[in-house]
Amino acid sequence: MPVAQNGTPDGLTKEQPIRLDGIKKDDFRQLLRIMYPRDIGRLDNLKLIEWMAVLELATMWEFKHIRDIAIRRLSTFKMDATEKIRLAMVYRVRGWLLPALNELARRDKPMAKQDVDRLGVDCVLKIASIRERYPSLAAAATVKGSGRPSSTPSRETFDYTDVLRKEFQEELKQVDGEES
Repeated sequence: MPVAQNGTPDGLTKEQPIRLDGIKKDDFRQLLRIMYPRDIGRLDNLKLIEWMAVLELATMWEFKHIRDIAIRRLSTFKMDATEKIRLAMVYRVRGWLLPALNELARRDKPMAKQDVDRLGVDCVLKIASIRERYPSLAAAATVKGSGRPSSTPSRETFDYTDVLRKEFQEELKQVDGEES
C-alpha cells in the first residue's frame, strides 16, 4: 500500500497493524491453519463452515492452491443441493454446479421459500420450470432409436444435465475458468 511521506507502513508496529477490513478474525485464522499447518504435510481437520471460510478467502485473494484444497475438502462433506449451488455460484466452482442443479431438479419435495432465500427467484423458477416439464422431457429421451432406455425413468432418476446446461448457460459461463 502507498505510504505517506514520513509515514509508517502498515504492519511494522503494533500501533499500526495491517488492517483486513471486512475479514472476520476467525475466518482468517482458518486460512492460516491451512497455510501454516501445525504438522507439516498434514492439514488440520476443519469443519464444513471453516472450509467455507477458507474457500471464500482463497477465492478473494486468488490463492489457487489453497482454493483447490478447500474445494477438494468441501467436496467430501454432505451438503444440501441448494447450499452447493449457492457456493458454486458465489465462489465459481463449476464442477459442483450441474450435479447440484440436477440433484435439486430430481428432488422429491417441491421448491420452497428456503430455496428462494438461498438461490434467488430466477434460479428457483428455472429449476421449477424444468421440473414441470419432466414428463415431456422424459418422453423425448425415450424415443425409439435415441439410444436411451425404452422405459421412462422417474423424475428422481432422470438426467436433467442437457436441459440444465441450456437453461443455466449464463451461470455456467460465470463459473467457467475457475474449475479445479
